[in-house]
Amino acid sequence: MWSKNSAGESDTYRESDPITVYAPRTVTYLNFDNKQIDKKTVDWGTNATPPKVPEREGYNFNRFEPYGADLNVKANQTLTATYQKKSFTVKFFDISGSQIGATQNVLFENAATPPPPPTETGWTFVKWDTEDYKSVKKNLEVHASYQWSNFEIPIQTTINTATRAADSSSYTVNVTLKNNHATKAKQGRILVAIKTSAGKLVDSTIVPFAAIAPGGTRTENVAVLTQGLGFYAEVSVIGIQGDGNTSAPLSETKSKEIDLGDPWSGWSRETPPASAIDTQSAIEYRTRTKSTTTSSSSTMSGWTLVNTTYTLSAWGSWSAWRLQSIAKYTASETREVQTATLYRYY
Repeated sequence: MWSKNSAGESDTYRESDPITVYAPRTVTYLNFDNKQIDKKTVDWGTNATPPKVPEREGYNFNRFEPYGADLNVKANQTLTATYQKKSFTVKFFDISGSQIGATQNVLFENAATPPPPPTETGWTFVKWDTEDYKSVKKNLEVHASYQWSNFEIPIQTTINTATRAADSSSYTVNVTLKNNHATKAKQGRILVAIKTSAGKLVDSTIVPFAAIAPGGTRTENVAVLTQGLGFYAEVSVIGIQGDGNTSAPLSETKSKEIDLGDPWSGWSRETPPASAIDTQSAIEYRTRTKSTTTSSSSTMSGWTLVNTTYTLSAWGSWSAWRLQSIAKYTASETREVQTATLYRYY
């Protein structure tokens, strides 16, 4: 190698080192179906930036394979996107809306396993309300579909609410009746019974209802006038004279716990009246204590020496009344405890 300028030229000559020039390389990114997502040209020995992959239903993108082939690129490369199937939840429900069995986690386009449909009196299982569980593509709630099959008792009874009046003079039961007969309208009488927790009858009433068309519904409020204490409302439907089902049952008997609200009175030291249906009692407590102190003196005015501690002779003020019986309500030389009996009733 030699050099030359206006002052002359050098007399040194040396062979130059060989220089290798590399052409740019291409990196091609393919989707799972071998369709091209992107193609990048990069300098030899540099990295390519992966493209954003298109959304694929039911799959999460994993990475391009061969993994790392787009780093330090020294040859043309082709990478293919890989994916993982998404998982979806499938729940099955019975006629009442209660879930049957455990929630199933199912991969995209796989099938969930339906449970045996529960047996329901008067009903015949027809099908599940969707067949999407056979090839799952989203979170599913699958409900059992039934057909009424017991036409001897065609009325389906649902007790919506059962409440006791605030003045304890009556009960109100809200009932929905559905006529499941395919062709015949049905009319009858609603029998409502108020019962104790032990199942004994408190009182009852019967009210008629007008004909319900096939497949139709009717909602009724039934009042039972009684001051007796009941815990459950029991409802059934019976036929009426002249319809061929005189006093025969047209529905299953249903029951529901009565919402009693808050029938209890407040706590009081007064003895409950003779008219009270039920009573409860409780003990409440209050305390007062004497102050304590220590001193190096052998005598202190107004204080009493107890061992090495002085106790003020006068009692402090009473605490508030409390229902809890805890350790601090134990009487001692420095603590006085009072108790009182409380009552509540309805």
